[in-house]
Amino acid sequence: MWLLTSNPALARDPGGKYAQADPTMHKWFEQLRSVGGEACCALSDGNMLSDTDWRSNDSHFQVFLEGEWIDVPDAAVVKVPNLIGRTIVWPYYEDGHPSVRCFMPGSMI
Repeated sequence: MWLLTSNPALARDPGGKYAQADPTMHKWFEQLRSVGGEACCALSDGNMLSDTDWRSNDSHFQVFLEGEWIDVPDAAVVKVPNLIGRTIVWPYYEDGHPSVRCFMPGSMI
């Protein structure tokens, strides 16, 4: 029953849901890079965030992951136009704590 009600596409790589439906969007996701040059989709799964799960102060970002506010490194920010409008974070984990590989702000800015 749980399998019928879950929607794993929202929690996984958001580009994956476009692979067959919209190949252009899928290609866009696969080419995303942070300011520091880090490939986003190729290395980890992205999560779409609600506006209450991220914040900005003087162009510095924080995201709420695993029950804590995490600073987004400036080099992790993706600065291309956000074609889907939703905020996306690509996390990774160090010593069991979340860190941010890539972050693309949404329409809150």
